[in-house]
Formats: sequence, structure tokens, C-alpha cells
Amino acid sequence: MPIMGQPLTPAYQQAVDFLYRFLPNSRVRHPERGGRNVLRRMERLLAALNDPHRGYPVLHIAGTNGKGSVAAMTASVLQAAGYRVGLYTSPHLVEFVERIRINGVPIAPDEVAEGVARLRPWTEREPDVSTFELTTALAFDYFARQGVEFAVVEVGLGGRYDATNVVSPEVSVITALDYDHTRLLGPTLADIAYAKAGIIKPERPAVSAGQAPEALAVLADEARRQRAPLYLAPREVGVQVLSDTLRGQHLRLHLKHNGAQPLEVHLPLLGPYQRENTAVAYLALHLLARRGWKVDRAALQRGLEQVRWPCRFEVLAYEPPLVVDGAHTLAAIRALRAGMNHYFPQRPWVLIFGVSRTKDPRALLRALAPPGTQIVATQSIHPKALPADEVAAAARSLGFQVRTAPTVEQALAVAQEQARAEHVLLATGSLFVAAGVRVVYTGEPWWRASLV
Repeated sequence: MPIMGQPLTPAYQQAVDFLYRFLPNSRVRHPERGGRNVLRRMERLLAALNDPHRGYPVLHIAGTNGKGSVAAMTASVLQAAGYRVGLYTSPHLVEFVERIRINGVPIAPDEVAEGVARLRPWTEREPDVSTFELTTALAFDYFARQGVEFAVVEVGLGGRYDATNVVSPEVSVITALDYDHTRLLGPTLADIAYAKAGIIKPERPAVSAGQAPEALAVLADEARRQRAPLYLAPREVGVQVLSDTLRGQHLRLHLKHNGAQPLEVHLPLLGPYQRENTAVAYLALHLLARRGWKVDRAALQRGLEQVRWPCRFEVLAYEPPLVVDGAHTLAAIRALRAGMNHYFPQRPWVLIFGVSRTKDPRALLRALAPPGTQIVATQSIHPKALPADEVAAAARSLGFQVRTAPTVEQALAVAQEQARAEHVLLATGSLFVAAGVRVVYTGEPWWRASLV
């Protein structure tokens, strides 16, 4: 399919296939290969590319939930302020090019092929390199060659030993923390916070969402060690909800301690949890302005009102409603349940549900689905997807009425057949299930156009 007029060429597909050859080297599969080895390898790789990551300022974002939304918001505002902005996020929903954008536009397929060609010789000397490390280097190099004036960089996994943690950010951001990737990051919230706190850099401001006390204590300790001021968004930013409908949230934001005039914005992103994400983004942008970056009220308003971040409580249809959401952790699932209760109180659901092999479908369903929910068990095209019949078995063991569909396309058809006027259709459990339903329903992958 074309991306902004560019075809997905054979050279592009060969380049992506080459990157995927290094998936077996991932930290998830080999925790013993992580740690400082990742950072040393990234420094060698980037040095071979003339250290592209040092050619532009960076906003660095870690967290368990909300980091993609905050990345999208801050990039949108910086673009509205007139900067040429690189945005690096993961994973992609439909196509690899989503991960690397400039001013909302995905990297062209030919640029992927060219960038990978620059990396190939280096991989022969460093066979332990991972796909994510190579992709991160590809993004940093592309941003430098394209002359970005600012980059918003989302951490891949953890933070301290993540491949992105070679940057020296203007501001570090840590969104809401919860239990995820515990095998790699550690079993407690304090362990997870230690991993995320690694992006806090000496004497550079850091912003955090509200955190559990044990997580916040670790972040505060790291900030003291780095002599970095740490700002907690709930303490610094007030958020008043003026209206909240399926068309967006009208919010009034104000900084609690500087007397500035409140800012009213119509945020197109839905869900109560997006209010905290907005507060985090607003505070990070305010700190950038204090550091001399030209981020004025007009840019804040325009950027927040124009932000797009698909498959996060995205309403695709209204009669009956069809919602897609990429929630795949317990915290995200609980936030999704709260959003569904908020926007659709007392309405029955038809739930299109699929998960990764690394997730516990019973735990996620217990936290998400009200009694009486009709479930269509399915699986995405992702190679790590749990088979649909195993998802169905987990749902039946909890007493739900279940039908099985081996693809998301079939799952949407089954759900639409089951739904009545009073129902809400929801597709979730995996970013790739949500994205698959979105593509089937709209007929157009979201990455074919600019984010703003």
C-alpha cells in the first residue's frame, strides 16, 4: 500500500526482513545480553554513523502506560510551535514505517532501505545486535540526515538499559508505572521504577505522572543522585473537565504554582486516563519553554487539539459504537474498563479479544469484562499471538459466552452479527488486535497519512 505516495518496494521489504533477522537477540529473549552491553553497543554503532543522536535536542519518555500518548502530544505541540520534529515510537500497529516520523509523516520506504544499507556492514562486526537497537540507530540517523530540530523519543523497554538511553534529553518524562516485563525489569514496582528512572540525566529536569509511593521514592532518589529537579504532574498541573463526550474532552489546564492564565483545549483523545497524560505532556512542554524553547500558548492549544493517536480508546463508529483500544497490561485494561463504564454506562458489550502468548488472558478478562459480556476470541497476525482457541478456552473457564474467529476480520464480522442496537463493540487485549480491526473496518491503515 502506498505511504504518502510512496510504494512499499521490494527493497523496503528486504530491508525490514534484514532488521527482523536480529529478533532472536532481543533483551526479552536473552536478558543476560542486556544491561550496559546494550548501551556500549549502541555507542559504537552510533559512533560509526557520526553520532547522529547528538545533532538535535531530545525529549525522552519512559513508562508503563501512556508514554505513546504523551509522545504524540508533545510532538504535535512542538510541530505546532514551528519546529521540525522527529517522533520515534514502538511498536508499530500495522507497518514498520509508523515507528519513525517527521512532522507526523512516516519515513519513506526508500529511506528505510537506504538507512538499513548504512547499517549492514556494522552488523557483521556486532552479531549480537538486536532489531530494536538497529531500528533506534536507523531513526536517529534518519532524523539527523533530515535536519530535525527536535526529537521526541519513546523508550522501548525499561529505560536504564534501553537502546534509546544514549541521548542527553532536554527533559526526561516518566509516565504511569505498573507491573509489566517483570521477568526483565524485576518483580516489584521499585524494581520497575529503578529501570525507568535510568533516563533521568544530570541536572536536567524530569517529569513524572502520579506514582505509587514505592515507585515515586525510587524516582526521587535517582533525581537526587543526578541533581535533577523532579516535577510531579499532579502536584504541578490542575486539570478541570468542562465537557467529555465521544467527540472529545474539553479541558482546562493550569499550572498551580506560577499564576499563569489557564489554557482551555478540546482534546480529541478519549478516556479519563488521557487527562493525566495531558497534564504530564503540558508540564514537560512548560519546562521546555523555561529552558528557552519557543512553546507558546497558541502552539500548546493547536498541538493538543490536533493530536492523533489511533487505537487508544478510539471510536470508529457510533451506531452501535465500535471502540478499538490497544490495552494489553492489567493497568491499561483497568483504565479501559473505567473508560467503558464512563462513556457507556449499563450498556452490554460484544468483546473482540486476543492477546500475546506472554499475557494471561484470564487475568485480563477478569479485570475487563462485565458479567454477561459476549466474547469473540481471536488472534492477530503477530507471530506471538496466542491462538484463538486458547483465548476462547480461557474465556469459557470464566463463564463467558464465547465464539471463536481465527482472524480479526472474521472476528469483526461475527461481532457485528451478534450486536444489537444497545450493544457496544470493543476490540482489545493487544495493540495488534485493535489495529487489525481498525484496518478491516476503515479500509485504510492510519500510517498512510500524517499524524497531524
